[in-house]
Amino acid sequence: MTPPRQDASAAANVLISTRSGGWSVDAALQHTWHGVSPAVRSWLHCVASEVEARAGAGTASRHQIDLATAIGTETTPPEWLDFYDAGRLHSFAGYAALASGDHAEATKQLTEALAGLPAAGAKQRSVVLASAHSDNGDRAADYLNQAMDALNTDWYGTGLDRVRAVRPVLRDSRHGAQLDERIAALAASRAALPGS
Repeated sequence: MTPPRQDASAAANVLISTRSGGWSVDAALQHTWHGVSPAVRSWLHCVASEVEARAGAGTASRHQIDLATAIGTETTPPEWLDFYDAGRLHSFAGYAALASGDHAEATKQLTEALAGLPAAGAKQRSVVLASAHSDNGDRAADYLNQAMDALNTDWYGTGLDRVRAVRPVLRDSRHGAQLDERIAALAASRAALPGS
């Protein structure tokens, strides 16, 4: 039997990967409304928020974050949900704010997410740093390079995907060229590993 954490994480990844995931998240939320920890419902709203953000629906994404925040993360989650806490909620909220174009709120939320990341959240650090970019080229380059540093220490494919997605912010600047070199070098080193 597959442990609940793997089932839930796999389901969330499938939902996030598909634009039609919205109805599946709605079904999951309906299914879990009774008899499930409020922390699970809060996390599912965050998953729904990311689905909406990736589909370009910033307002709907922020609405899901509002629902997750109203539930909170203070209740005792099931053992398998050890990766979801207030810091992760801030991370999802920052991504939702970016999706809706609210850079000030995104910066606030992502800064709180970084401050709250435990040592066990090292892989998540690359995602949050890449998301914490700003319209200031020097600052964006600094965050993206910190994300690359984190990826060199704690590999996480989603982190590299986020760096690549944010990379266009640097346009054709010197910082952008340097980041392109770092991305290419990391991708080449990962490809050279057995089983890649």
